[in-house]
Amino acid sequence: AIGVDIDPKAEQVSLENAHSNGVASSFAIQSADSLGVKTFDVVVANILAFALVDLAAILRAHCEPDGVIVLSGILAHQADEVIAAYQQDFKLSQRLEGEWVVLSGHKIVSA
Repeated sequence: AIGVDIDPKAEQVSLENAHSNGVASSFAIQSADSLGVKTFDVVVANILAFALVDLAAILRAHCEPDGVIVLSGILAHQADEVIAAYQQDFKLSQRLEGEWVVLSGHKIVSA
């Protein structure tokens, strides 16, 4: 797994969590710039809705065809805006927990 964040404190906490959970040897932190055009089977983003919308093109580009995307950090009243930013490329489902929504789905493979 590769983690990307702009906050050095969040990066440090992620590394500590990886150590605590015994997965440190399978986890790395990289800068967004260093990812280049690399794609992944699973892309997970847990950030606020406005950032998910702003980063939609980037997150879509890093997800493999038929890959999975998971988006969280979305308040229920913001879900439609986030869905609109991703629905052209992903078949999404949503799950509501209290006032929070998580969106997940597979990237649509063009024929």
